[in-house]
Amino acid sequence: MLIRIAGSCQDHIPHRVNIETLAFLCDEHDRSVNVKAVYDKLKENNPTCAPWMGSLSYMDNEKSTALQAADLLASSCKDFLIETIDNPHHESQEAIVARWKSMIGRHVGIGCMDKKSLSLLVDANTQKKGKFSIYSTQQRSLFKDLIKPEKA
Repeated sequence: MLIRIAGSCQDHIPHRVNIETLAFLCDEHDRSVNVKAVYDKLKENNPTCAPWMGSLSYMDNEKSTALQAADLLASSCKDFLIETIDNPHHESQEAIVARWKSMIGRHVGIGCMDKKSLSLLVDANTQKKGKFSIYSTQQRSLFKDLIKPEKA
């Protein structure tokens, strides 16, 4: 998701790279050190998006309503991802997006992943013989044909 957000900035406002950056806020917990290490590795493995990825800070979600709202949205996104991959009713991606937009708001951008695109994403970011796939640094181009752009 972090790469998707940074990639969206690169796509829509490339002239602002190195002027604007994204700051990420994470819930403070006992694994926060691990999150920072993963974040740094994510930036290293995605040089196209890395310039957009600024600080990663931590805060107790009990003290931040913004972080509580983000947790709620993240939980909804997880539920959406599971539903689009499982797709028990065999709905079109457009129908699923329309139904979810009515629940989370029409101004929220939504992108769908199917089993194939999720599998490609995992494969591209799993080391094989100590090396990442060439696609791990080109995720946006890898999924360009699979991710349907949102219509206003």
